Amino acid sequence: MKVSAVICTLAREKELGQCLESLINQSRKPDEIVIVSRKPLNLRQARTIVQKGKGLPDARNAAIRNTDSDIVVFFDDDTVVHRDYIKNMLKAFARLPDAGGLTGKITEENRETNKQGMLGKLMGFYAHAFGISGFFANCSGIGKVLDTGFTASNFDRVEKTVPVEWLSGCNMAYRREAIEKTGFFDTGFIGNAYYEDADYSYRVLRKGFSLYAVPDCVVRHLVSPVKRESLPRLKYYQLVNQKRFFRKNVYNGSALKLLKHAIAHAALLIPVLAYSIYFRNLDMLKSYLEAEARR
Repeated sequence: MKVSAVICTLAREKELGQCLESLINQSRKPDEIVIVSRKPLNLRQARTIVQKGKGLPDARNAAIRNTDSDIVVFFDDDTVVHRDYIKNMLKAFARLPDAGGLTGKITEENRETNKQGMLGKLMGFYAHAFGISGFFANCSGIGKVLDTGFTASNFDRVEKTVPVEWLSGCNMAYRREAIEKTGFFDTGFIGNAYYEDADYSYRVLRKGFSLYAVPDCVVRHLVSPVKRESLPRLKYYQLVNQKRFFRKNVYNGSALKLLKHAIAHAALLIPVLAYSIYFRNLDMLKSYLEAEARR
């Protein structure tokens, strides 16, 4: 199968270089490496697509339009890809004929840090209790969409191939057939486009394909601070985009789901207030209230 490895970049040169090098050194090299950028890049090892629109979903759509490979695998520019990722990903597709998409095991240094310590565990328990996250993988599972419209990731805990309901955007591979039946990414997700990956992969699932997380497809997600907006602004994007995802994919007229969604958003006020008081900065609270007021 022909494979296109796609990197959508925010012009983070150092991180892009690391990601590109990890793809060049794959044990089974991708048939092409495609970089989608807002400006032309003179790179001998990759083909560059100049993005005409704005936002990550638009960048992904540009890659879809300009590739014809059997498999399109997207990577964030701040990921480092294990050298056997492509080889193992193709093996997984071969043994999983029903798979429309795959994601791998993600290691994040900051995620592991956040799950350590009593305060981190208490915050994780609180978020889990109100359906804001699936902090406890043994309860919520891996790659699940919660009734509240929030998602449980836990992709750092993938130890065996498991079916999932959504794929992480930092590394996700799709069959061309799944892409053709699903269409393009939704450009209505604003800012950093939080939830655009969950939206697209969940749509693939609803088209009748299966999705899987595969343990031997490993990426290290650096979560670069370069070109990222402030934490309060990112929280605003998260909440606005989460509401869009809920309306499109989760809410089915059920009053119970709507109530769970409302309770989860209300429960977020407590950690938002704690952040604002601790840092003596009201920007997070303002972002929360602005997002909740938006319809």
